[in-house]
Amino acid sequence: MAKIPNLEDWKRDMIMRRKGFRADFSPNFAKAVGQLRLTHQEQNLYRHHLKNLSKGGVSNPDESISTLYQIVQEHNGRYYNLPTVWDNKIVDRDTAYQRALDSGIHRFPSYGSEQEADKRYSDMHKYLEADMAGWFDQGPPKYPPFRYGVGPGMQLREE
Repeated sequence: MAKIPNLEDWKRDMIMRRKGFRADFSPNFAKAVGQLRLTHQEQNLYRHHLKNLSKGGVSNPDESISTLYQIVQEHNGRYYNLPTVWDNKIVDRDTAYQRALDSGIHRFPSYGSEQEADKRYSDMHKYLEADMAGWFDQGPPKYPPFRYGVGPGMQLREE
């Protein structure tokens, strides 16, 4: 049975697609999903990075850009990778935790230990950095059109 998407997520994705940005189709995102076998929650964390990147990220004093600035937060015996960049602003740990709770902490990846959470984020980080490098080299990403149809005998149709 097909999973019914969350209506708010679907609306947000459609608006971003109309603006030419696809948070679910960065070449690096696609590589990370395939090579790291990202869970749905890890994909949400990655999309959080892409959403902030599409808006320019947060400029740091050393001229770098932050789009996620991850922390590990314990919640009910699980260790969550949470972003501290929200709406292109770096927020403190307590605010980041509250924002995650408000938006649904279940949407973010959780692990059995703090070390496991840090390791998994470290694995994802090289893909996030590749997005940043592409952004600085050529500006906002230009992704190919969205394609429907993947099964045998199906025609690809571009949006």
